[in-house]
Amino acid sequence: MDQDPTLIKRIAKESGTSPKQVGATLELLEKQTSISFIARYRKEVTGNLDEAKIRLVEESHGRYRAFLKRREQLLGLIEAQGKVTEVLRKQLLACYDESRLEDLYSQFRTKESKKVLAAQEKGLESLAKQLWEQAVGKFTVDGIAEKYLSEEKGVATKDDAIEGALIIVAGWVAN
Repeated sequence: MDQDPTLIKRIAKESGTSPKQVGATLELLEKQTSISFIARYRKEVTGNLDEAKIRLVEESHGRYRAFLKRREQLLGLIEAQGKVTEVLRKQLLACYDESRLEDLYSQFRTKESKKVLAAQEKGLESLAKQLWEQAVGKFTVDGIAEKYLSEEKGVATKDDAIEGALIIVAGWVAN
């Protein structure tokens, strides 16, 4: 089993054990040994860890494995965009905090959803701007939405136009 020293140290700190105890416990767990068996019959290997500590080591390891998988996934997504720099790669690989990881990735997340893009292609962005500005008294929503009806663009009713414009507005708010 490949044991990352940084990961072992982090698990040891979280579980209140030594890195040596964590490494030995993970090796036993990797062999599909049960926690109760390890606590009873492998005390000399784990440095007398009880079931609670062994379970804590196992849970921490599981969380970090999921985190590392997510980190690799995000790195792959950024690489696919062709935007990975050596500095960014080092930052990502040195990161062990989930919120920090998501912060690093957020600048590369695609901003527009498919629904927003579809509504923009239907020409509803200017209607969305008018709704956003909320010019009370200058127009009625139904009255202005009527100007955006277009069979060829797939905007058949006023409700379709309003719904598309609101999707665009929701996208702006989300971003």
